[in-house]
Amino acid sequence: MSETCSPLDGAVSLAFLQSFASEIAAEWGAEGGPSSEEVVRTHVLPRTAELACRYADHPELIEEDQLGRATFYVCHMWSDRFQLLVQSVSRQLAGAQPASTFLFLDMFSVNQHPSADRAKDIRVRHQSGFEKRPVLYEHESRPHGHVHTNRPA
Repeated sequence: MSETCSPLDGAVSLAFLQSFASEIAAEWGAEGGPSSEEVVRTHVLPRTAELACRYADHPELIEEDQLGRATFYVCHMWSDRFQLLVQSVSRQLAGAQPASTFLFLDMFSVNQHPSADRAKDIRVRHQSGFEKRPVLYEHESRPHGHVHTNRPA
């Protein structure tokens, strides 16, 4: 198994996220659907169990062109519905090119296995110069997380 040198380099493309969300919606239905925590438990952990790696590091789950250096760091509530997260991020990044917009999203960019040392993965935002913007879900006006924009120093 090859682990990316930095979690920031294991960011998934917006196109990958939208495709993954379509797969989840087809399985669970477009209305409602699982929380982000349920997606990790039912999709991320089982698919990466053999290698006990980050989703972004699994060679059979994600194509190389779907990974890149993070342009956005997405902070979200795991208890909220995954589809709302994807819809909200997609709406906020509506002008972006999905194939070349890369998101540090913990469920894919951080090793979710209990035996993993997540400390270096989680610290990455504090060391990377991301600017914080709230993510508002369409049905509510309160923030449910943040999209942090990478501004070069």
